[in-house]
Amino acid sequence: MALGIGRLDPYAFGWSFSFLFVILMIVTLMLILIKNRFSIVLILCILSYDVKIMESVNLWDYLVDPIFMIISFIFIVNLVIKKVSKKEAV
Repeated sequence: MALGIGRLDPYAFGWSFSFLFVILMIVTLMLILIKNRFSIVLILCILSYDVKIMESVNLWDYLVDPIFMIISFIFIVNLVIKKVSKKEAV
C-alpha cells in the first residue's frame, strides 16, 4: 500500500493527525459500545502510537503489526499443538 493505488497513497494518511485517526477512534468507540473485545486491541494500538513504543511514527504500523503478530502467534501455537499431538500418536 505504500506504493499507492493510482494517485492515492493510503500509507501517507498515517504520518500525521488525519482522518485515519478519527475513523479509528470512531470504530474503536463503536466496538466498545457493542462490547467487542477487538476494541482492546485497537485501544492498545492507539496508546502505543501515542507513547511511541515503536520506532515508526506512522499510525498504520501500529495498526497492522499487532494484528500480524497475533495471527502469527495463533498459527505457531496451532502448528506446535499439531506436531506434539502427532508425536504422542506415534
